[in-house]
Amino acid sequence: MKPQGVVKFVLYAALLAGMYYSAYTWLIQRDWPREDYNYCYLIPLVVLYLIWEKKDELAAEQAVPSWGGLLFLIPGLLLFWVVSWRGRCTAFTSPRGSWPWASSGCTSGGGS
Repeated sequence: MKPQGVVKFVLYAALLAGMYYSAYTWLIQRDWPREDYNYCYLIPLVVLYLIWEKKDELAAEQAVPSWGGLLFLIPGLLLFWVVSWRGRCTAFTSPRGSWPWASSGCTSGGGS
């Protein structure tokens, strides 16, 4: 792998970790201990194994840039920003619905 590729990978990984740090923290501390999600610790290991199995095929593929990913990236970032701005809501345990705007029980944030 070229040094430029390693630098890009580290940069992207750092940006993702920084952007989603609060979400990762919440998932690991509150969601994963629940019995419904006790398998979540294995998912990254399974994904790494699958990538390792296909590493030769993946290395042979030519990387082709595409703007198509923005169709998913931009709405995802906007939704993440809106939910983060709204605050930590109790919508996921609320009987009124499972969407953040279906609940008014926020503990912080400026949107309530």
